[in-house]
Amino acid sequence: MTTVKDSEILTLDKLFNILDVAKDKRVLVVGDVFLDAYRFGQICKISSGVCLPIVEIQKTTFCLGGAGNIAVNIAALAGKVAILSCTGNDSHGEQIRNLLLNAGINCEMLEICANKSIYKERTYVSGQQISRSDSTTNSIANFSVYQEPLPEFDVLAICDYGYGVCSMELVEQCIMSAQKQNAMVFYTTRDMAKKIPSGIDYLFVNEQTERGWADLPSIHGVFVTKGKHGIVLYSNGKQHNENGFTANERNVSGAGDCIMAVGAALLSAGACPEYLLAFMNIARKLAIEHEITYCLDLPSCLLEYFQLYLKERYLKHLNIDSARRICDVWRECGYEVAFTNGRFDIFHVGHMRLLCNAVKPNRKLIVALNSDNSIRMFKGLSRPINSQKERVELLSRLAQVDAIVVFDENSAVETIRIINPDVYIKGEQHLSKSLPEKSVARKVEFVPMYEGVSTIKIIENANMHSAINKELILFSDVFKTIFNSRGISQYLNIPLFSFEGLPGTGKTTQIKKASIELSQKYGKGYYIDLPTKSGIGTMLKTLYADHDKWKLVSESAPWLNPVMLSVDLIEAIQAANVSGATYILMSRGILSTFYYNLPLYLKFYEDFDMAWEVLEQHLKAFVRPTAIFFFELPEQVAHNRVIKRGRGQLRAMDAVEQMKVDRANFVNYLKRLDDIPIHYIDADASQQEVLTRVDKVLQIYLGKVTANDFSQTV
Repeated sequence: MTTVKDSEILTLDKLFNILDVAKDKRVLVVGDVFLDAYRFGQICKISSGVCLPIVEIQKTTFCLGGAGNIAVNIAALAGKVAILSCTGNDSHGEQIRNLLLNAGINCEMLEICANKSIYKERTYVSGQQISRSDSTTNSIANFSVYQEPLPEFDVLAICDYGYGVCSMELVEQCIMSAQKQNAMVFYTTRDMAKKIPSGIDYLFVNEQTERGWADLPSIHGVFVTKGKHGIVLYSNGKQHNENGFTANERNVSGAGDCIMAVGAALLSAGACPEYLLAFMNIARKLAIEHEITYCLDLPSCLLEYFQLYLKERYLKHLNIDSARRICDVWRECGYEVAFTNGRFDIFHVGHMRLLCNAVKPNRKLIVALNSDNSIRMFKGLSRPINSQKERVELLSRLAQVDAIVVFDENSAVETIRIINPDVYIKGEQHLSKSLPEKSVARKVEFVPMYEGVSTIKIIENANMHSAINKELILFSDVFKTIFNSRGISQYLNIPLFSFEGLPGTGKTTQIKKASIELSQKYGKGYYIDLPTKSGIGTMLKTLYADHDKWKLVSESAPWLNPVMLSVDLIEAIQAANVSGATYILMSRGILSTFYYNLPLYLKFYEDFDMAWEVLEQHLKAFVRPTAIFFFELPEQVAHNRVIKRGRGQLRAMDAVEQMKVDRANFVNYLKRLDDIPIHYIDADASQQEVLTRVDKVLQIYLGKVTANDFSQTV
């Protein structure tokens, strides 16, 4: 079994081209024609005699069945259709002839015989089909050979329903004429016992009559309808399946006729059989959802095919002519056609808001997209950022967009003229602007937009961020070169433990005590409190003390403080190594020193996630701690400890409300540090108890570690 690739799907552009070719085809339909009657009624009462419901018939509808239905279905797709058949000399025969003539079918070869016309009657009660009765006794059984010369035709459709028209003599006569004219031959039958004539191109059967016909070597393809399971095509020794679309099955009459009609009209116009299966399935879906014998409605088929098949595969990009024609289809099916245009270069929330606000019930939205060339002409050679192909694919995957066209002009004026939409959609920011499209639009509708967002602003921000990162990379390379030349890289293997928490949690006290007590177990430790007393640390303290200078630096280069702190930290690690330390304990570390800089990054990167990511990248260029100890303490307790410490005027960070804010931020930051182990320590205890808890955790990292084997242990 093979399946159809997306690249080979019958797109709307291809389908319209095939339909145009089909309009010029001359088709001769040969076969049994009959009259279908549908009676619609309600149960009005119960018969008192035999206790049966009495149905009051309120309406009767007549339509063509058999070859007559195939003829009118083909007429919905092809240009000229003639029928070769016969009817009885009765009122039903007269109705058959009138229905054919009203559908534009040439009836010059429709003979009148002495027998009765074939008549099938179905009854609906309250929307449910409850019965069927056929009148086929003494039907058309003596129509054997047509005596007059056959007209010229491009397509021959032979429809043998077993009522006598399609005698072997007549079928062979018609096929011989078709071969002389190089016409394609399509054949369907309900008679499993009858021999399939030679010279046919495609055979159409249902699953009850499928047996043995899939392997006919002389036939290009055999189409088998499988009810709700769709259609199977046997062709060139391969099997092609197309599952049926979900349908509310009401009446199966005419479903097979629709499939054959689509095949006869479109295969003769150049459609590939395996790619036509999906469109055939759409016709079948509409047929079985119909109350009466279905006569193919091309606009409905096109609407369903585009909606259920092409849009599901994001095949919404159309040429301008196909866009015009599908818009006409939408209008014919009761939809309003809306139109908007733009470059959609870097898709952002403003674009999404425009499209969402343009969507309404019973409205189809078509988007006209500037081509790459038109953008370059207007914006310069650096644009577009995203190619036409990428922009088309992005819009195609949005549920709000029904179809897309691409135009090369500076404006969409000519595109609007061709498509002639019912309403032209633009964002409210264009209310006071001069739009050339207004002059040709039938109606203009302005919809709310998302303020402050544009492609230009996104590009400007990206350029600014790029410049900042380039400067950082330069700083990073310079610093790394300096430290590598001094052999600093060997010192970065010393484990670094960062102690975090609110002011008043006792971090500094615990670290100092731990440095003395732990050194007796694990070797010499080293204590760091940034900024240090080194040259760069002194420079930072001076910078922090000058409020105006610090504000200027932080606003113009938010990355400078983390970079300088990182350098100060690396200098301290070097000093720890020189002193012979085998581990480092750091107060006011990663969170309380580095991430206090996050608000500065947010001034450049309005999105929190982006600001965090950039700050993370900057810090990773230098050094990260081996683990973090976070001291848990209620804000009020921490505040009271700060007051008790009595070190002078309280800072803003010492206030309880500010501690609550900082605590929430710290917790949020810790959740994001998924590459650093976090250990939470309950600091609301005595100093010795807290130190014992810290010691237990440090044993994980330092219990068996020496200066020589640290790198192998961690």
